[in-house]
Amino acid sequence: MYFLGIDIGTGSVKAVLINVKGETVLTAQQHYPMHEPEPGFREQDADIVKDATFTVIKEIIGKSNQPDKIKSICFSAAMHSIMAVDEKGKPLTPLLLWSDTRSTEESDDIKYSKDATIIYQRCGTPVHPMLPLTKIKWLKQNEREIFAKTHKFISIKEYICFHLLGKYIVDYSVASATGMFDLLALKWNKLALDYAGIGYELLSEPIPTSAYSNKWNEHIPQELNLPSDIMLVIGSSDGCFANVGSHVIPNRDLAVTIGTSAAVRITSPEPFFDTAESIFNYVLATNLYISGGASNNGGNVMNWLKQFLKDESLTEAKILEKAFTVDAGSEGLIILPYLYGERAPVWDAKARMIVYGMQAHHTADHFCRAMIEGVVMNLYSIAEKLIKQQPSINRVIASGGFIQSPLWLQLTADVFNLPVHILDNADASALGAAMWGGFSLGMISEKNIVQPPAAKMYQPQDWNHDFYMDNYQIFKELYTNNKY
Repeated sequence: MYFLGIDIGTGSVKAVLINVKGETVLTAQQHYPMHEPEPGFREQDADIVKDATFTVIKEIIGKSNQPDKIKSICFSAAMHSIMAVDEKGKPLTPLLLWSDTRSTEESDDIKYSKDATIIYQRCGTPVHPMLPLTKIKWLKQNEREIFAKTHKFISIKEYICFHLLGKYIVDYSVASATGMFDLLALKWNKLALDYAGIGYELLSEPIPTSAYSNKWNEHIPQELNLPSDIMLVIGSSDGCFANVGSHVIPNRDLAVTIGTSAAVRITSPEPFFDTAESIFNYVLATNLYISGGASNNGGNVMNWLKQFLKDESLTEAKILEKAFTVDAGSEGLIILPYLYGERAPVWDAKARMIVYGMQAHHTADHFCRAMIEGVVMNLYSIAEKLIKQQPSINRVIASGGFIQSPLWLQLTADVFNLPVHILDNADASALGAAMWGGFSLGMISEKNIVQPPAAKMYQPQDWNHDFYMDNYQIFKELYTNNKY
């Protein structure tokens, strides 16, 4: 038997087919564009994403030697996307992505209201322009004609599921990333909906992440060449499934991902609400949550550095090479790398990059190193809170594009003062989705999953950690002392 996992990301959709041991059999990927029609607007065409998703499904089924043994398709998706559709399911707006910050003022209205803490403690996600909660509020205030015609506000995953099954459903995990879903009651939260300016009827029906169905729209089985008994498992979000696919163990592992953006996550039997309201909480299953923080500034700082240094010959590899010719600590140069505003730990879309301690002897190489160190130190500022919550954490599980750089991984080990493990597996979110499909149908047993050994492990170096911590003490104060 085989199980197909689909991860609908912001830059591409990835597919992973696994067997009952969790071993990868086939993979596929399709890229698609993102548009920025105005500063702060980040959008996609939902139909292009849908078509790419259908393409990878057909590709995997077509390549499989035994397509009739593929028992499930389970979906992972990037969080916080939102779009309006009419009564026929036609898009009324583009798909607004998590990185779209047009709703900054609406976010501030909620964030500084008397009910902000109640919303956080019930819905689990810090108030920020990334949330559908704030984007819906923006649409109501700025696109009144569209708002009046809206039948549903849905994510990209809901749009694809509507085309597959003909109904509007949303898993608890994606719902909990909207800022409007009660984590404990597992239903839409009326107080949050009142702030968004909508009622329950404008949202999809929330269902468990393990829910499944084979009641396809009539044309879908033939269009996608689906096996006769294959099930759609609704699945979860990319952050939750990255923990599943990375075999993150509760109370032991800290997941660190650096791709375009970045995140730190733990798996926990209960949500973690910190007093600063800086930790997110997403439902994975009953009594199982993913807690942590996401950063807007990860691998994307490398692209910015290429443009900033005005050297067309620079590649990401060359920037890293330049950076790591400089000693740990960048000789006192410290950069708060908030180029794109920031989510965790400050949750401030207006946050700005800060350069501290620059002197005449600092070079472009120092600047590159300090930027990369800043990305890692920002993640460490999130991780500190999680480690206090789970003091038995004793290793980092790393994923994302940065795992291609041994020097960046060593830097992470040194800053976190924990060993960093790289697992030899496919895309963690798509893999996690494939595994979840098998678990949900009772066809995969967790005890039979082959857990890949660490392909590599990086041990922290105490002397480097000391250098980093000297800078980190200053780093932690830079935002507070220089808030825009």
